[in-house]
Amino acid sequence: MRDLEREVDELREQVRGLIEDVRALKAGREKPRVASLLGQDEETIRRVGEELASAARASDSAGILSYSGYYERSGPEGRGRALWVDERRTTDELFSQDDERVARLLSALGHRQRAAIIRELLGGPASATELVERLGMGTTGQVYHHLNALLAADLVTQIERGRYRLRGRRIPALMLLMAGVRDLLHDAPPIQVGAAEEPVEGEVD
Repeated sequence: MRDLEREVDELREQVRGLIEDVRALKAGREKPRVASLLGQDEETIRRVGEELASAARASDSAGILSYSGYYERSGPEGRGRALWVDERRTTDELFSQDDERVARLLSALGHRQRAAIIRELLGGPASATELVERLGMGTTGQVYHHLNALLAADLVTQIERGRYRLRGRRIPALMLLMAGVRDLLHDAPPIQVGAAEEPVEGEVD
């Protein structure tokens, strides 16, 4: 049976990519491919840095974030992939988000079992029973509790036969979020709740 919602999500991603390509052509520039920077010389990195700085100035913003990625999975439901190239967000866009909405979304993700569910669903759809077995979460009632929070956040959708999957258009953002968390935790000491100290004014850590 065809998963029409997944196909629509994938088409949306493709259309968004085409729109970005058209914008780039109208601006008379070639979109830099982040992957092309791997192993490149300092001149190439400098050139791309200048291009991003120019884009930030053109947007009248203090900075700009550019990211690309590719993810492919295969499973009983078939193969699926996500591709995003040179997605851009200005710092104005990032810093002007509604704090309450940001907090609600992060709260929906802020539980270790929900993080585990997200990671498992990145590999493909699963039922509540399968999630219990794979993640050792105790009961399906516990799984449904966490799935309901992810459904309310519009990160997960329910498909036929009581199975759940990630919304295709959410995968790039979730992967980027996981990359950001990895960078925050890399070589960092264990986080102690309530042990954070306020930096001294003017101090750079």
